[in-house]
Amino acid sequence: MANEIDGPIFTGAELALADALVLVIDVLTLHGITKAEGLDSIFVFLERRYREAGLVSSAGMARYLRENLAHARQPVSVARLRELIDAPSQGSA
Repeated sequence: MANEIDGPIFTGAELALADALVLVIDVLTLHGITKAEGLDSIFVFLERRYREAGLVSSAGMARYLRENLAHARQPVSVARLRELIDAPSQGSA
């Protein structure tokens, strides 16, 4: 029995790049340079635009990015990321 996949399948490289972008956006949000609410609406717009143009993979990536951004409803993730950024380096330099 075959499984139905309801979205595009991304390569490891595509996911790594998307996750790096999510991390950069999260850091910018932590420092007050961007606002998560505005980013959410941008990715919703892009997802809709790509779907209308028939670009299923692009729409899926926009959705992936939107869903993986740190939102206000995820304060623990933001707090943990802030701790990691502010923590002194542990290792030899």
